Formats: sequence, structure tokens, C-alpha cells
Amino acid sequence: EAYQKLQLGQMVAKVKREVEHFAELDTFDSALRLRLATAYLLMKRYQESALITEDMLEDMPPDPVVESASVNLVQSWNAIERWSKAAEAGRLFAEVFPQSPKLPFVLYLQGIAEQRMMDYDAAVATFQTLANQQPQSEHAPRGMFMQGFTLLLAEHHPEAIAAFDAFLEDHPKHELADAATYWRAMGFSFDKQ
Repeated sequence: EAYQKLQLGQMVAKVKREVEHFAELDTFDSALRLRLATAYLLMKRYQESALITEDMLEDMPPDPVVESASVNLVQSWNAIERWSKAAEAGRLFAEVFPQSPKLPFVLYLQGIAEQRMMDYDAAVATFQTLANQQPQSEHAPRGMFMQGFTLLLAEHHPEAIAAFDAFLEDHPKHELADAATYWRAMGFSFDKQ
């Protein structure tokens, strides 16, 4: 019995030390939540991942873990086609992490969400922001292309043609160049020119 009390006392002391150690880690809670959200994301349970992440972002101060979680949040909402939530998460990301190297990707996803909500003006503005503020990003050409395509959807044909012209001038060898040429021609057809 004395030995069991000693063992129990040692275990309690060890647990207390570990809890104190975890409390000292600034990112422990956010890292744990991110792991859980990522596990759900990998299981393609996007809604659960998004809900955990969204709750996390409301409670946590901005840090690299929260930044990664914010990107996952936009991706999760897009995956389950919760466009308004995805767009809102994208705007929040841009506000909280304006210098993030992940911002171009988030802006692209935000623009897609706005386009799917048929908020064409917002989508065009987001794609334009991506192309203008992040021109060196790998997502900038796609943003330029999507700006033209969204203008076509909004039936702003002359502006769409101009956007595709700009895309083709800046990125003539991009993988979307053929598609841009096609949709540029469709813009003339839709505009009856």
C-alpha cells in the first residue's frame, strides 16, 4: 500500500509538471485544435474540420498555427460549397494576415466562392486584387483568367474581352492561354461583335 501511494504521488506530480509545461506553450491549444481539424480534413469531413477551425479562430490570437488553420478553413468551406462562409473566411484571413505568403491562394479561393454566390462584382474585385497586389504569385495568372471569366458571367463582355487580352499579353504561354483565347472569342460572340 505504501508503494502504491508512492507511485500515485509520482504520477500526480508528473501529470502536474506536464500540464504546467503545456500551459507554458503559447501555441499548444491552437496546435492541438489544428491537428484535430486536419484529421477531419484528411477524412474528408470538411464540415467538422471547418467548425473546429472556425471556433479556434474566434478564440486564438494570430500566430503561424492559426494562419495555417485559416487557410484550411477557407478550403473546407469551399469543399462543401458553403460559399458565403468561404468568402467571409477569406476576407477575415486577408484582414488578419495581410503579409502572409498564403494570401494569394486564399484570395483565389475567396474569388471562386464569391463567383459561385453570383456576387460577380465582389469576385472581380477579389481577382483583380490578387493580380494587382500579388503579381509574382503562381495564383495571379489564374486570378486574371477568372476575372475575365467572371466578367463574362456578369455579361460585361467588353470588359471580359479586355481582361482576357491583358491575361494573354502577360501570360501568353500559361496553361490557361488556350482557354483565354476561346473565352475571349466567346466574349465577342456574346457581345455580337
